[in-house]
Amino acid sequence: MNTEITSRSDEADHDMLLKHALSLLWINRFIIVLCMFAGALVAVLLTMRDPVQYEALAIVHTENRMGVPSEWAEVVVWLSQPTAYDEATTKACGASMADVAASVRADVSPTTPELLQIRVRKTNPVLARECANAVFTMVQERQKELMAPLIKEVEDQMARLEERIMVLKENAKQSSKNPVPSVLYFINQDQMISTLDKLEDSRKKLSAYSIRKTSLISPIAEPVVVSRKQPFRIALGCVMGLFLGILIALFRRSMTRAE
Repeated sequence: MNTEITSRSDEADHDMLLKHALSLLWINRFIIVLCMFAGALVAVLLTMRDPVQYEALAIVHTENRMGVPSEWAEVVVWLSQPTAYDEATTKACGASMADVAASVRADVSPTTPELLQIRVRKTNPVLARECANAVFTMVQERQKELMAPLIKEVEDQMARLEERIMVLKENAKQSSKNPVPSVLYFINQDQMISTLDKLEDSRKKLSAYSIRKTSLISPIAEPVVVSRKQPFRIALGCVMGLFLGILIALFRRSMTRAE
C-alpha cells in the first residue's frame, strides 16, 4: 500500500516538473526563438566571412607490370607529415611545410586501389592547381627513389649470374676436350641452362622495374569550389541559440524567485 502511494506521489511530482518546464519554455518562447535566429544569423555571417576554397584533384597511377598491387598507404601517411614537403613544393604552394600538409589530403581510391587521389585546397584556384602539380611531382620522385634499391639489387644479381655463366662456359670448354663426355659435363650443362633461365628472369624483372613509372591518369582539372558547409553551421547555430535561450529563461526564473 505504502509503495503504491509513493509511486503515485513520484508520478505526480514528475508531471508537475514537466508542466513547470513546459510553462517556463512557453513563457520565454519569444526569447528562445530570438536566440535561435541570432545563432543562425551568426553562423551565416561567419560562413560569409570565410574565404572561398578551391580544390584541385590529381589522380595518380603507378604502372605495375610485376602483378603486385601498388601500395599507397605509406604515401598517404608520408604526405600527412609536414617534413615530407621540400622547398620546391612549398614554394609552388606558397605556404610553409605545415600549411601545405594541412591543405593536402591524400587517400586511396575506394573503387580502384591502384589509384591515389591527391586533393589540394587553396583560396586561389591557380595556386591550388600549381600546388597539386608540385605534390604530384614530389610523389613521382619519391617512387623513383623507392625503386632505385630494387633495381640495384637486380643488377647485382645479374652480375653474379653472368660471372657464374663465364665459369660454366670455361668448365664446358675444358670438358669438351675429353673424347667421352663425363658426368661432370652433363651436370655443367644443366647448371648452365638453369643459370641462363635465372638470368633471363632477372632481365625481365629489371625491365619491369625500369619502365614502372608514376603518372597522372589525366591532366589536373580546373579546381572546383568547395562547399562551406553552410547548412551544418546554421543548424549548429540554431542549437547553440536554443541552449542560450533556455539558459536565459532559467536565469529569469531564478531572478524572479529571488525578488
